[in-house]
Amino acid sequence: MSLGVAIALPCGWDCLSATVSRALSAKSLGLEKSEQMAGRLRAQGVTFFRLVSGSTRTLLSLACLLFFQASGDAQEPNSATPSPHEWLEEVMARIVLGPAADAKLRQTVRAEGREFIGVGSFISGGENSGQFRMQVTLHDGQGKHTLSQISDGRLAWTRTAIGESVVVRRVDVSRVQQLLGRTQKTPGTAADDTLIVTPARRIGGVVELLDEVIRHYDLRLRGGRLNGRKVFVASGTLKTEIRESWLEISGGTMPSLQPTSVNVIVAAQDDPATHFGLGWPIRIEYFGDGGSDDPSVKGRTPEAPLISMIELHSIRKRDQVDAEDFRYQNREGDVDFLNDTPRYLKRYGGLR
Repeated sequence: MSLGVAIALPCGWDCLSATVSRALSAKSLGLEKSEQMAGRLRAQGVTFFRLVSGSTRTLLSLACLLFFQASGDAQEPNSATPSPHEWLEEVMARIVLGPAADAKLRQTVRAEGREFIGVGSFISGGENSGQFRMQVTLHDGQGKHTLSQISDGRLAWTRTAIGESVVVRRVDVSRVQQLLGRTQKTPGTAADDTLIVTPARRIGGVVELLDEVIRHYDLRLRGGRLNGRKVFVASGTLKTEIRESWLEISGGTMPSLQPTSVNVIVAAQDDPATHFGLGWPIRIEYFGDGGSDDPSVKGRTPEAPLISMIELHSIRKRDQVDAEDFRYQNREGDVDFLNDTPRYLKRYGGLR
């Protein structure tokens, strides 16, 4: 099944927006041109999903923990605060290296004046196990569409079902870990070439969403409140080189469904109901050209359209982890899977 316009979000989320806008591809860029865009961006190492388609680490962890626990509202970070990119690295580390946890998930997608809601769940095995499971189901008025991502720490699977069309992808996580270890060989966002969260642990789920923001957006950090709860917000605009790639491919105009700015909202205190969640992302907002609801950031206006919003709520710690939660079972024996391992090796410098 050929889908339309590609936008720069992790490819695991492709079905969530693809299902709500199938009719938009021909209207915006056309199928042929959108596929050309996808291929050229892949060649440049830009990942996306389709629409319509040691001591240093210890000090960083301590600084981020103190920042999460700071008192007051909407405080601007001071000189001792980690950079926004370092801060998001620590947010990822809380999910990957912290205790096992689960959360309910909700995604809102807006396209062509319509709003669509997807609901699901996210489970993290934590403790650097690499285990996770994420499921989302979305109804677009024409049928049920689902995304399932699951990893046992060795193999990561993504299954998208758009109507009757099923696509399965697999990443050999063990191979990525073997070849790359803790090193990121391509120009990255870490202070040096040693990562708190290894490339193999950045594959899939909420962690890959955060990794995508770190690599693709220029960020600033601020504080605030969301529904009465203290939060910190990393707001960002698309990096110049990513924007220029899109403009070159699309003929000088950004596709209407391409996010150009983002807000990552992170809890600055535990959820009172679960006594857990400090330092976890609770909302990720993607906006179209023109920016987000933060006019203080250059290039943004309050009128910028919201394209997609992903929310995590009811985040709670898990005292026990069942290995069966992270075991993939192929329900379609006749469906071949696509090997996504080379794409991740290329992203982090394992392929030349």
